[in-house]
Amino acid sequence: MWLIGWYILEIKRIDENKKQFLDLLLLADEQESMIDKYLERGELFALYDGDLKSVCVVTRESDDICELKNIATYEKWHGKGYGNKLLSHIFSYYKGKYATMLVETGDSPWILKFYQKNGFRISHRIISSDAMRTILENKAVGVTMMNLNTGMIANLEVIVSPLDLQTRFAAFVEQADKSKFVAETLVKESAILNENLRCAIGGDGDVQRRQHRGENAD
Repeated sequence: MWLIGWYILEIKRIDENKKQFLDLLLLADEQESMIDKYLERGELFALYDGDLKSVCVVTRESDDICELKNIATYEKWHGKGYGNKLLSHIFSYYKGKYATMLVETGDSPWILKFYQKNGFRISHRIISSDAMRTILENKAVGVTMMNLNTGMIANLEVIVSPLDLQTRFAAFVEQADKSKFVAETLVKESAILNENLRCAIGGDGDVQRRQHRGENAD
């Protein structure tokens, strides 16, 4: 517990009626169906500072690995350190129980900074696309697509186009780059010529006006 202002900051493990925190959990995981897959088997922790501020869910993945499935703080309380305190609590809680805590997250800079500041490090990246996501979800065993072992990953079929098609595509890209460079060069040269022409016309016009007024143009 921490005493902050007039309130006691308290973190509780919730064992019953976990769905009461669904609105907060949905801030970090937008699919209720996915939350349902790990919520009951996971341990949920709720942080209170006067009232509810943050929650997180941790699941057992093996004898020495657990996973942080969800951590969320109400948006108006972002930047107050509640997420940091919640992580600090679960690190202490699981110390000695597991050797590794995993977390799956996106590649948003501020999210990565948050996790790295709290001791996590990047172990691997997964190609992100709708097609790849579908393949991984179909291969996954267990709760979420993160339950993939190295054997499953090694056996993923990678579709590669024929070599002649790759060569033709590479040549096309190279030609496109050259065409783009030529076009940009022509645009720049055209702008320079246009500016020179404008100056020349402007200069002659000035001479003609001065001669019409009987002034010496020299």
